[in-house]
Amino acid sequence: MEEIIKEIQEKEGVEKKKKEDAERIQATQVYPLQQCEHVYHGDCLREYFRNEINENRFPLTCPDVECRQAVMIADLQALLPSDLLEKYYSRTFNLAADV
Repeated sequence: MEEIIKEIQEKEGVEKKKKEDAERIQATQVYPLQQCEHVYHGDCLREYFRNEINENRFPLTCPDVECRQAVMIADLQALLPSDLLEKYYSRTFNLAADV
């Protein structure tokens, strides 16, 4: 009988962990932009900003064509890998220097 109880408890623990992991993954997959609060899939935003930076399309804005609010630096810091963030800083600095 003890073995059965132990087996049930282990199964419940595994199921609980799976549920917690799924909730954590779902929560990290979406990202609300701070300025306008539009919500996007984090990987999609990351790719959008990567393309915008690589194509020198500044300032970076919300992808929603009806919104186009400027993106906060904190959003970029949360979403972009350090190499891409460095590229963003470098390119925006160069643009400001050209003015």
